[in-house]
Amino acid sequence: MIYTTNNIVGFNRQLRKVTKAKSVFPTDDSLFKMLYLAMRDITKK
Repeated sequence: MIYTTNNIVGFNRQLRKVTKAKSVFPTDDSLFKMLYLAMRDITKK
């Protein structure tokens, strides 16, 4: 259980790093696209 929780927390932390790097997104779609691409990169690791 702790192992799974740590994975989720780490995943969320990496997504927050991506969104903090660029704090203003012109549209919701651009935010979703950036999060999708970040998720792909994170899951490859």
